[in-house]
Amino acid sequence: MKARKSSPLGPRHGSVTEGARGTEARGSMQDYNYIYAGCMELTLEISCCKFPDQSYLKHEWTKNKNALIELYKKVHIGVKGVVLGAKKTPIKDAQVSFIGRDHPSKTTKLGEFWRLLLPGTYTIKIEHEFEK
Repeated sequence: MKARKSSPLGPRHGSVTEGARGTEARGSMQDYNYIYAGCMELTLEISCCKFPDQSYLKHEWTKNKNALIELYKKVHIGVKGVVLGAKKTPIKDAQVSFIGRDHPSKTTKLGEFWRLLLPGTYTIKIEHEFEK
């Protein structure tokens, strides 16, 4: 497999590139989904080559499998819950805010909400026009 001799970002320390310093992805939904839909999208590049030959795919999978599994497990960090009204029925479209954090989200039709957060203490504010 032929790798690029140099990267425009310089040497990679820890093999992590911040999105703002990486390759621009015009027309992607990543920023929109994060800000407006509360959905985090990730681009994972597991090889130095954009289109590795098929003969290298098993090797690349073996090198990266454990790290990918550990990443998938991170979906469970943070907080999740259900917003119920006075009659114990789910509240759809309640605004869920985490004080001191940007981007409030809305509950689903089942009153569900979730937010990826690092361990710590947070204050949650829930608002809905018909519920007090």
